Amino acid sequence: MTNLVLREDQDGWALLTLNRPDKLNALTVAMFRELRGHVEDLRKDDSIGCVVLRGAGKCFSAGHDLGDIAEGEAVPSAGWHSETLRMLENCPSR
Repeated sequence: MTNLVLREDQDGWALLTLNRPDKLNALTVAMFRELRGHVEDLRKDDSIGCVVLRGAGKCFSAGHDLGDIAEGEAVPSAGWHSETLRMLENCPSR
């Protein structure tokens, strides 16, 4: 199974890569779950002082995956997507 969000740590910084290049890194609930897991881990990791977020392939992200929405995506709570992004935005700097 392919990881939807990859993490690489290098000399005090972490690179997170959205990894659905065949779908232009369109965001799904599964991708947000992985992203959120990485963000939660990064918030506890005192060795990381910078996080870079990028998309694999030719596109950073096409936005929300409309197919995922059409299937009736099940999010844990209202505002969960935005909350995940705010968590990334508010990662402590060291």
